[in-house]
Formats: sequence, structure tokens, C-alpha cells
Amino acid sequence: ISTVVDIKNKELWIYDEHYEKGMLTDEIYQMYVDKGYKDALIVADSAEKRLIAEIKRKGIPNIKPSIKGQGSIMQGVQFIQ
Repeated sequence: ISTVVDIKNKELWIYDEHYEKGMLTDEIYQMYVDKGYKDALIVADSAEKRLIAEIKRKGIPNIKPSIKGQGSIMQGVQFIQ
């Protein structure tokens, strides 16, 4: 999902999404490049540290793991509401 978040006005815009099971590292990297996200900030699933490291080594320097604390999903849902 590619988003723009305006915290001040409590607005969230989703302008791109992609879902596909079983993608390999090379396929994920190429998707980011094809969509023009090579230099964008990418926040990835923190459970996928190996994948994040591999994509970073391939040339996407601004990929980082998400920060998830206890109850973070519910906090996010409440924030959006």
C-alpha cells in the first residue's frame, strides 16, 4: 500500500496497492522499481528482517522495519476512526 498521511487534518490517502502471495525477493524488488519506489521510504513488516536486508542490499536504501508495540493494531484502528 502506498499512502499519504496528513496527521493535522486526520486524513489518509491510499493511492496504490499490491497483493500477491509467494513473491520472491527479486520479484518484490522489481515491483518497487517498476512502481517508482526505489528512493521512497518503505516501511515493511518487522517480522521479515531477512527480506528487508536483501531488498536493501539490492539497492532500495530507504526500506525499514515497522515499529509494532503491544496493542499497536488497535491504536492504529482507533487513530483512523
